[in-house]
Amino acid sequence: MHTRTVPLAADADLAQVASATPGLVGADIRNLVNEAALLAARRGEDAVHHKDFMDALEKIVLGPARPIVLSPAERERVAYHEGGHAILGLILPGADPVNRVTITTARPGTRRDLPEAGR
Repeated sequence: MHTRTVPLAADADLAQVASATPGLVGADIRNLVNEAALLAARRGEDAVHHKDFMDALEKIVLGPARPIVLSPAERERVAYHEGGHAILGLILPGADPVNRVTITTARPGTRRDLPEAGR
């Protein structure tokens, strides 16, 4: 419904986008589609790709990227912390699969899981 007027690339998997957005209401989905279209346009693309949807989701959930200066010790601490989350997500039975872990300065210490189908 919200993507009717948006040109989608062949790799845009709306089923996977839907599974990555549990709890979002119609207005949130429309915002996601708009943000993905803006990102695609800024990247010079003619159609919205799956990466545009995932980057838009990250921006909506975590807010816009902002540079933060971390000392080497802080970066190491964040890396160990987020690595621990990722490892637990991989080894705990019933945990959703880990989709992405970052320790970048734009969004230090973030992790995103994608819920499995039917959950």
